[in-house]
Amino acid sequence: MIKEVCTSNTLIYDITSISTYSQMISLLEYGYNRDNLELPQVNFSMIGNKEKGTPVMYDLYPESISDVTTLKNTIKKLQEEGVHDYTLIMYKGFFSTVNI
Repeated sequence: MIKEVCTSNTLIYDITSISTYSQMISLLEYGYNRDNLELPQVNFSMIGNKEKGTPVMYDLYPESISDVTTLKNTIKKLQEEGVHDYTLIMYKGFFSTVNI
């Protein structure tokens, strides 16, 4: 789907943590758990195309990777795929001087 993102699109980016009892996911780590569960988590990030209402890219990260770092990695992946002219909408948890 990322190949279909044309220039000047508005992309929506968010990340969430997923807690699980699984012992088969290598990215699982213990960290801050918003639900106060004592379970390991993995972070799931996704970019959606606002105009089309479709997801265009997702990624999984260990819990220890900060939201700011996931954004930096995601922007790098977008650029590697040839997506350069876009607007990202996200919440303030992704703020860093470098990201801005």
